[in-house]
Amino acid sequence: MTDNSLTQSRVVKAVTLPLPPDAAFSLFTDRIAEWWPLHTHSVAADTYEGRLTVTDLRFESGVGGRIVESLSDGSQAEWGRVLVWEPPQRVGFTWRPNLTDGPHTRVEVTFAPAVEGTVVELVHTGWDAFDGSAEERRIRYDRGWDPVLQRLVAAADG
Repeated sequence: MTDNSLTQSRVVKAVTLPLPPDAAFSLFTDRIAEWWPLHTHSVAADTYEGRLTVTDLRFESGVGGRIVESLSDGSQAEWGRVLVWEPPQRVGFTWRPNLTDGPHTRVEVTFAPAVEGTVVELVHTGWDAFDGSAEERRIRYDRGWDPVLQRLVAAADG
């Protein structure tokens, strides 16, 4: 099941994983490198166009932890910082998975028990920091989160 909506300055997505909340939280955070589409959605893919590859992607646990991509030249690219760490119910973080000096957006992900497993809801905000390009960026992420979260579902399925 996928529920999608673009509401004012929020992108909201929801998927159901056939896992209990603690396992869903762990998959999303501790095991992000297993399901994230690094070949298309990474600093290596976006910036270095094949000259560098991703060697790891990790979510450092706890408030202040980083979401960091490690590259084949030994460098790292920080995508964001953990703002909220409440396993297995909620994680929130800043978000900028590129090397620009632009502003960060914010993402909050909640994990709610359901009959089918866990409903994972992602809310992406902070678009107003982009002035004239806010709507274009929101729309791009509204489309972009769908295939990313489907990879999360596929990882949970199996």
